Amino acid sequence: MPQEALELSVTDEWYVAINGVPVGPVRIAEIRRKAAVGAVTEDSLIWQEGLEEWRPVRTFPELAVAV
Repeated sequence: MPQEALELSVTDEWYVAINGVPVGPVRIAEIRRKAAVGAVTEDSLIWQEGLEEWRPVRTFPELAVAV
């Protein structure tokens, strides 16, 4: 059986919690736009298929640079 690695990509679709409400799926460009207006911060929770739980944006370096 082939070994599968979980690869998170900034081109993938993400879900982000804004004011406690899941929004998505959105791409990194939309996360940048929401960060620019203060709706998304490094403490915002984010999730995508393959993750076990929602995690803060700051735990994903490739996304943290966008906010």
